[in-house]
Amino acid sequence: MLVSGTKLDAHTYTPFIQSYCSAGRMKEAEGMMEKMKEDGVFPDSITYSSLIKGYADQGLTDSAFGVLKCMLDAGCEPSHHMFLSLIKHLVEMKHGKENDLCLTSNMIEFDIVVELLEKMAEHGVTPNARSYQMLIKGICETGNIKVAEKVLDRMIQQEEGISPSESMFNALLSCCCKLEMYKEAAKVVDDMICVGQLPQLESCKSLICGLYKNGENERGAWVFKSLLQCRLLIARKGLFTRG
Repeated sequence: MLVSGTKLDAHTYTPFIQSYCSAGRMKEAEGMMEKMKEDGVFPDSITYSSLIKGYADQGLTDSAFGVLKCMLDAGCEPSHHMFLSLIKHLVEMKHGKENDLCLTSNMIEFDIVVELLEKMAEHGVTPNARSYQMLIKGICETGNIKVAEKVLDRMIQQEEGISPSESMFNALLSCCCKLEMYKEAAKVVDDMICVGQLPQLESCKSLICGLYKNGENERGAWVFKSLLQCRLLIARKGLFTRG
């Protein structure tokens, strides 16, 4: 590739790092990361996440969180899948599960998430709003909305004073609607309206239609009227279609 004049980038090196991690050869994976930097190529979020997952799968907690710190210091944003990988590792440590464990909602307890946040703090990683958003999105993906809501409350109560962003609320709202948890979704909409934020139109459409479909006409009408009052619904965007 070099002889042919091909420009190397993160997409060139990351598959090698992923292969080493999958084989449990973390020393070689780290070596490839160092070579990558020496060649003037900056690791991206996928590269860092691959290394974090590799260490987590090997049970090397300190190394995994050390890479997470490097990732955030480099300005790379973690994905919700990366947070799920770390949560999965902590669940395995607590319950003695195998590495092929598939996370389910009853496995993600709030104390596991608190442990994750505490380990991040121990390694000098202070979660920012984006980190919380990805963490909450990952928890929602497993269907555990109640734990996600607790994490949101914890974030608000922290001394750092991080306020939920509109995108964070909308991520939670979207997950609630996808899981057909319309009661919880209605609460999210109410919370957003109270702080002057606007729910995404598509999620509102799913929520209101879902409520009416389940026979909760009164709640559906209440959500609709609340959105009208905050001037979210514009007739030309067509929230409802005939039939």
